[in-house]
Amino acid sequence: MNVRALTFGALIGFVVAFAPSCTPPKCGPQNCDGCCDSKGTCIKKPNNNNNTTCGSAGNACTDCAAASSTCNPTTSTCGTGTGAGGGGGGGATGGGGGTCDGCQLPMSGACVPLSRTSVINCGKDNVRCVACASGELCTDGACVVPPVNKSVGSACLNDGECQAALGATAICRQTTAAGNGTYQGGYCTFACSNATCPSGSTCVRVPTQFGEDPICWDNCSTADRCRTGGYACYNLSGGSQACWISPIPPQDAGTPADKVGNACAADGECQNPPEIGGACLTREFNYNWSGGYCTKLDCLESSECGTDGGQLCLELTAAGDSACVVKCANPGDGGQSTCRNGYICDSLFFSDGGLSPNGFCSPPPAPIPTSIGGACTVDMDCSIPAGAIADCFPPTLPDAGPSGFTGGYCTRFGCTVDGECGTNGACFGIGGTNTACFQTCPSSDGGQTTCRPGYVCNSFGLADGGQSLDGLCDRACNAVGAPACPTGQVCNMNTGYCD
Repeated sequence: MNVRALTFGALIGFVVAFAPSCTPPKCGPQNCDGCCDSKGTCIKKPNNNNNTTCGSAGNACTDCAAASSTCNPTTSTCGTGTGAGGGGGGGATGGGGGTCDGCQLPMSGACVPLSRTSVINCGKDNVRCVACASGELCTDGACVVPPVNKSVGSACLNDGECQAALGATAICRQTTAAGNGTYQGGYCTFACSNATCPSGSTCVRVPTQFGEDPICWDNCSTADRCRTGGYACYNLSGGSQACWISPIPPQDAGTPADKVGNACAADGECQNPPEIGGACLTREFNYNWSGGYCTKLDCLESSECGTDGGQLCLELTAAGDSACVVKCANPGDGGQSTCRNGYICDSLFFSDGGLSPNGFCSPPPAPIPTSIGGACTVDMDCSIPAGAIADCFPPTLPDAGPSGFTGGYCTRFGCTVDGECGTNGACFGIGGTNTACFQTCPSSDGGQTTCRPGYVCNSFGLADGGQSLDGLCDRACNAVGAPACPTGQVCNMNTGYCD
């Protein structure tokens, strides 16, 4: 991780007045171990602890008696009693009658509260304020040299320690946003509303019940473990890992779900306020949830899924995406068991590989579509074989104008891997985070090749900046309704390519 160390400090200047050699030196820190009275005379120890001449280190004497106070002989400051923490009148306690939790100004003895101490006036527990050296920070009333090798996940006492190494927007996280978890020893991080985090860290948005806002987590691996004491390495979606609080803070999972497994058409039909995560599954996790399937997403344990024990919290993807499902018996026979019509009792396995006596109600896994690139007018035209998850780029737009997809074009929106597009398709981005399946073809920029009339085999960019050898069947620029060519190019009406 590349970080820049910033140094904070203060330059304190002392102006020393020199008089002619025949004049005695003026009373001050350089020649007086007590305090200096109004005439500039040094009141030496122990007379500097009298009520009318109270002070030390060559500072001006204070008349404690005038403030109805007494001189504390331990600190040589005004305050009741004889201990370092005394103080019932004015002076060092700021007139409030309480103990100064910060430090006292050298001249007046006034209290600088701990919350307002700085590199110029640093100290705690009623001591005399001091100036920190250049490059030091005043941390909890003590002058310290900030470590410059901090990164996301490093221990910290306050924001300043993290900012000295990571920049002005770094924060020292002490507790979760909801206060339900503690970052032992502090945790240098950044608030992140998107994926922007320093190298070596990841922006993580945990489910609401964990009580934390999106922040950067320190990456980890088997070779690079997390800090000991209060932290563990967690798996993230996408296969990466990062460090966070361990054990996981207690969660507010909301009211247990009461509609798991019900048929539905929209999320609102599956929510039981204030339940968190109620949703209606229709085609998620590569299943066609016939008639809709009420669930609760991002569950952590089965108790969140219902109160009668008939539900399970199950991880449905290798990335750890979880959801509540209905429990069923005898999954090994592949039958319906107690599930709704159209659903089967799918198997669950123990960690040792053995078959569980319970399963979960699920539709049969959706077959892979073989229709990608084919003609269509509605989505159902593309669900080949039956039950396959597929969609249709229609030949006309909602305003009845041509879309450029001559005869329509079978695709699958929201694909994540090429395998979801069948043997003759691949998954491509179509703007933003949106994806869709396109038919592949053998020769990029080679004309129609294996594509349907109205389509040409277009090349696509590779991660290394080069162009592919194969291509995808895309709209020919001379097709009716096709989008205009990029700026600086024109459509070759003979070939269907933008030149």
